[in-house]
Amino acid sequence: MKAKKIHFSLRTMMAQMTDRTGQRVTYEQIGDATGLSISTLSRIGSNAQGMVSLDTIGKLCGFFDCEPGDLFIVVADREVEEPV
Repeated sequence: MKAKKIHFSLRTMMAQMTDRTGQRVTYEQIGDATGLSISTLSRIGSNAQGMVSLDTIGKLCGFFDCEPGDLFIVVADREVEEPV
């Protein structure tokens, strides 16, 4: 069985919004609009943030006008042995 990892697609969402609006989206803009710190956004953007609150996910969904599933991608991690 392959284990799965969940990654944030924050940078992809930022790029898509930049393409739609023609204006570059920055962590500073997201932080100003949501109240999230730039360090939190940077950790999420680099997938270094282990746990993310539902409140944070809700704020990002509000900023990007999206559903929670739009913020994540699932990638195969590695082979994992089934317990016997």
